[in-house]
Amino acid sequence: MTPKIQFVYNKKTTYLDLRIKIYGIPPGVYRTGIIVDPSQFDEEKQLCGDVSIMTYMNLVNNTLGNLYRPGYTPEQLWQAFISTNGVLKTIGDAFDYYVSTMKIAEGTKIRLLTVKTHVGRAGLLSTSIKDVTPALIRQFTNGLKDLKDSTIHLMYVQLQSVIKRYVKDHNIDVDLKNIAGIVKTPRKKTGDEEDGEYLVFDEVQKLLALDLKEDKVLNYVRDLFAIMCFTGLSVSDLIKFTPDKMISADGKWLRYQRTKTISRNGKRCTVPILPITRQLVYKHEWPTKFPIRTIQYNCARLAKIMERKITPHVARHTFGGLMLYFGFSMESVREMMGHSSINVTENIYAKVSKQKIEREMATIPKMMNEMFKT
Repeated sequence: MTPKIQFVYNKKTTYLDLRIKIYGIPPGVYRTGIIVDPSQFDEEKQLCGDVSIMTYMNLVNNTLGNLYRPGYTPEQLWQAFISTNGVLKTIGDAFDYYVSTMKIAEGTKIRLLTVKTHVGRAGLLSTSIKDVTPALIRQFTNGLKDLKDSTIHLMYVQLQSVIKRYVKDHNIDVDLKNIAGIVKTPRKKTGDEEDGEYLVFDEVQKLLALDLKEDKVLNYVRDLFAIMCFTGLSVSDLIKFTPDKMISADGKWLRYQRTKTISRNGKRCTVPILPITRQLVYKHEWPTKFPIRTIQYNCARLAKIMERKITPHVARHTFGGLMLYFGFSMESVREMMGHSSINVTENIYAKVSKQKIEREMATIPKMMNEMFKT
């Protein structure tokens, strides 16, 4: 009696699952880790319009048929299959599997391939997943000592994700403690904890006054950057921004849920709409068609012109700095920016801008100014 092999589309995960039925034994269902387009997959006929997936299905059918022995349970047959060349086994192949099967942004894919390059330099791409040990992970991270601590941590986390996804999808008998939590790497700072660099009011005015000639793309990104400066929107929130849904009916308030904290709390950021913000917003169509990487790239072009660091997150920090400059309290800035703690806000804006100091000094009576003269 041969096992009955059937591929099943999982609507919840969009993965192609494998159902193994052996007569007289409860069936077993296993995730292949392959994402399939349901419009190309015919479950009844067991056919797929994607050639690579169809090839994989044929490979699985043939291999399972050859591996089956009387008395096998579905689980034993599946374990026999994944121990053969029927599935990926090395760290290098696991990277290829992750990149080709997971729904990830192009930028994430590029970063993963960079991590793979560093893993290759450490001579670990051909290492079996089952041979991953704490010492091996340390070997990898030690080879990255010339990089920033935050970069090392990010690569470590991404290597974990790649291996753990492979192990889970293929039910490999590997102790995940050998992969996670075994190397003390510096915690990656979140965007809101990074150095609080921001533009002062005069610099924002200079940016808006730049003559960018006929460069429509750079003009547009300059407007996007300015909108972030005047609203505190992060770039991930900006690409989802739609005025009709996020600006109040009277046009006075911007209300939105930060993408970064959407799973942490239900708080919404409420930001006053400045006249300049309104003017910039209604110049353009929304949502923006520019992806994050395009915005980042053109911010770098603006930075060369301004001879100043210009990034989407600098724009967000600039918003906080401007609000403090305009007289808002630290507590109000925290609420508008959606910071998890007042300490985050204070750490970013601990260095008050020279402009703000000069402005406050101007309010001191003339006699007091005379006393301060040296």
